Amino acid sequence: MKAFSTYRLPLALISLLFLLWGFGHSFIDVLNSHMEQAFHTTKAQAASVHLMIYGGHLLAALPAGLLVKRLGYKRGILWGLLLYGLGALLFVPASFSDNGFALTLPALFIVGYGLGSLEVAANPYVALLGSPEGAAQRMNMAQAFNGLGLMMGPIIGGFLLYGTATTAHPHEHELHAAHDMGGAAVAYAVLGLSALAIAAVFAFLRLPKAEDKESGAEEMKGIVAEWCHILKQSDFRIAMIALFLCVMAQTGLNSVFVYYASSPSVGFSRAGAAEMLGGICMVLLLAGRFVGSYLLRRVKPERMVRLSGLIALFFTLSAVVLPGKWGLMCVFGIYLSESVLYPTIFAVAVTHTHYNAGMASSLLELCVVGGAIAPVLMGYVADVSSPAMSLAIPVACFAAIVVSMRRLS
Repeated sequence: MKAFSTYRLPLALISLLFLLWGFGHSFIDVLNSHMEQAFHTTKAQAASVHLMIYGGHLLAALPAGLLVKRLGYKRGILWGLLLYGLGALLFVPASFSDNGFALTLPALFIVGYGLGSLEVAANPYVALLGSPEGAAQRMNMAQAFNGLGLMMGPIIGGFLLYGTATTAHPHEHELHAAHDMGGAAVAYAVLGLSALAIAAVFAFLRLPKAEDKESGAEEMKGIVAEWCHILKQSDFRIAMIALFLCVMAQTGLNSVFVYYASSPSVGFSRAGAAEMLGGICMVLLLAGRFVGSYLLRRVKPERMVRLSGLIALFFTLSAVVLPGKWGLMCVFGIYLSESVLYPTIFAVAVTHTHYNAGMASSLLELCVVGGAIAPVLMGYVADVSSPAMSLAIPVACFAAIVVSMRRLS
């Protein structure tokens, strides 16, 4: 296999995609709370935006894996970018319609389908561009750019939707902004045009072919048989469960953060909460991934997941029981400790399979359905109880991750 230095340019270019979909994901976390006010919905109903994004991921997973297998990683990436751009641009006219909430949901579904297609192609491509031993490290470095996008989404989204936390009368500004979808339309117009521009660049790039573990399709009877062979591997199934729980915990936490930080016991405005989500939480996530990438040179990935999961479990339990700003400090601790979970678990799953990594990635993409489930569940708990109590769901997820990953020791 070629040296890592041979792949620096393609890895740098693919990392830009991680930034793009990181922004797309984290902007949803702010849009979620904004649409609750703009369209007068409950928190659980507003979480439909997560259902559309991650539902699109789910339905994209297997077709995208088939596309990557037949046409290659580059065309899989192009397909994802085109869908991402189309869905983002469709959001713009839908958001100004008289039935805006209902019409924006299909546009967000297309965005989610494009994001899912991108991840199916780009994640294993990064894992395969280099030695198998360095896969987890490369994934964490690429996911650091995803963290940068995650950081930018709430900051820019909070400014566009709520203004700034330093506005003289921030709550009055939020009341006015709650009925204005113009900021969201601007954001999605820029996202859509950016995705299409990046697609145009990728169309003319010559990307190196990654060395994949071909399954010998001629020895199998069809694509379904190949997926079944992958799923027969117990280590892969365990990693899939852990990844599902990880997505469920992280997405659920993102979806309730603005509610948590703007609750009466904590006391921040929604604009201030959005700024903290991007300026503190996602910075901690980004920092954790850089640190994790370094530590993975010396620590086995499976051990890193168990340790990070235990620390995240401690902070999440503390955030449930501790009041006010003490609980908020613990939430910050969750973002730092959970940062390495997704990329490391993904790399463990890919390196544990004995078959085609692109096909394995399409199965792993099914795990993002956790991102559709958790926000709705946690929104319901926040409606009937409190945002703090909704964190009981990530508590269960982190505990199960630690237990499941012990099987891979």
